Amino acid sequence: MAVMTKAEAKKFLELDDRMIDILNFLKAKSILDEETHRKILLGGYFRLIEYLAKKNMLKKKQADDALENGFDSLIKALAS
Repeated sequence: MAVMTKAEAKKFLELDDRMIDILNFLKAKSILDEETHRKILLGGYFRLIEYLAKKNMLKKKQADDALENGFDSLIKALAS
């Protein structure tokens, strides 16, 4: 399920620090509410992957790849 366009994904791939920007993007798309945004921000990258997998935004393989390979893998999965 594509959450972002390929152009948006390219913009995120060019950033050095992506966590806050991606969380804000997902919040703006109403994928995260304020409380979840805060919990993930405090809980870290693993919590973000866990949440997106729970909401069926990532398949198990995509979630595993994102945990193993980091933000580049996550962004590509969200754009596909």
